Amino acid sequence: FLEGLRLYISLSRKRASSYNSSMPEKLPIELTPLEEAKAKIAAMISKELKLDSKVRIPISKASGGKNVSVADLALPCFPLLRFFKGKKPNEVAEIIVKAIENVESDVVAKAEVSGPYVNFILSTKYLGTIVEDVNNGALMKGMDKTKEKVMIEYSQPNTHKVFHVGHMRNAALGDCLVRLYEFYGHPVVAANYFGDEGAHIAKCLWKLKRHVKEHKFDIDTIPEEKRAEWLGSMYSGAVAELTLKTYTKMPFMNVIAGKVTEIKDHPDEKAPKNWHVVKLEVKPSEFKTVICGGRGYNVGDFVAYLPVGNFLKGKKVVEKDMQGVVSSGVMLGYTEVDV
Repeated sequence: FLEGLRLYISLSRKRASSYNSSMPEKLPIELTPLEEAKAKIAAMISKELKLDSKVRIPISKASGGKNVSVADLALPCFPLLRFFKGKKPNEVAEIIVKAIENVESDVVAKAEVSGPYVNFILSTKYLGTIVEDVNNGALMKGMDKTKEKVMIEYSQPNTHKVFHVGHMRNAALGDCLVRLYEFYGHPVVAANYFGDEGAHIAKCLWKLKRHVKEHKFDIDTIPEEKRAEWLGSMYSGAVAELTLKTYTKMPFMNVIAGKVTEIKDHPDEKAPKNWHVVKLEVKPSEFKTVICGGRGYNVGDFVAYLPVGNFLKGKKVVEKDMQGVVSSGVMLGYTEVDV
């Protein structure tokens, strides 16, 4: 809600500026109650521990780590060790919690030790103070009175992949903006364009048609509740295969010329007779070993070499153990490079 509110105010200020109308630089209420809470908690700690008011108490928003996962704010005690000679960070955290546990506060509902941190859970009463100011209009007092018609585009889900948490944030933020604009008297058009056209659809259909043809796959066999996820897998597969960084058709962006410096028979007697261990110089003083079953190359020749990590015929090139010898990359024949 606060994020949507900040966006609304930012957009309103820009609109006011474009019409040369005035708008207060500072609103009657602080839009970031966490900043106010940090200052109040720091002042309380300084007072109870009798620290100089100039000493910085580094309270910050809880980041979600193992020590602060259930907190609104957290205080790492490492910077305060200089005021507690001989104490460890977790001991300092215990001293702080004990010092403030009986102090009446309209901000903190609970303070607790979590390793070298002090975690603060803010009171719902304090966090809820902004709601009253929203409802009675105090928050927006002095806002621009121009009530233009506004169109807000949001959500725009991709029809060929699963809705994920990133899309949910966009939907929630867009809906919040729509309601805020309506609340303050704007005529609002909420627009949602489904992403059913564009390059991403072409890529997905290309992969889908190819998959159906190569595997003789019947798409009607996919359960209805799994279809979005399956389409997503087709799309991501197409993106991986069609990127120019890994594309192996002309103009061979990742295929390089490797110089054959050594050709040996495979050391395993059970290996196919046409397998050779080929040593390639792919860069000055950089060599790769490839197991190759083809022919028509000799020491000193330059061959088309596709490094590990690229794609060939829809499959990713990886290092492979070829009966005791690791093959890194692929030597391409004339059919593979469309010659």
